[in-house]
Amino acid sequence: MAFTDKIKNSLRGWLGIVALMAFGNTVHCFIDHTFLSNSLYTQTVDDVNPLVARLFGMWTFLAAAVRLYCAIEITNKPLYNITLFSFVLAFGHFLLELVYYRTAALDVGIAAPLLVSGVSIVWMMIGYSLIWSPAVDDDDDDPRIVRRRRKGQKTH
Repeated sequence: MAFTDKIKNSLRGWLGIVALMAFGNTVHCFIDHTFLSNSLYTQTVDDVNPLVARLFGMWTFLAAAVRLYCAIEITNKPLYNITLFSFVLAFGHFLLELVYYRTAALDVGIAAPLLVSGVSIVWMMIGYSLIWSPAVDDDDDDPRIVRRRRKGQKTH
């Protein structure tokens, strides 16, 4: 197995696991709205109500669906870009809540999503440069050129 395939497959697994964890968090948000105030927004417990929990749950569900679909279709470049952006958005959200809005304390509840989104951003940036580098560009319509590229032969 080529190095690029190993990176791609491990990234697929990571995205799948992160998506499944997010689906679990979604369910938790709908079942118990205190989940958010007990684990994430611990500095503003009164601001977390059932509506906020459901809204957060829907946002998490959407992110999980995008990430799971990207794990399945990792070579779909627009989907890959949207998935990467979902991690940037999550990282920015949690960082702002911690540093600027001060609704979260630096504990495991906020450190975990910061760590997961941060690792995901770095891993996806590395994956981006490997999956779509000119050396492994399989977007060509001519199957003969694709086969030659895979074999390392000149295409012209």
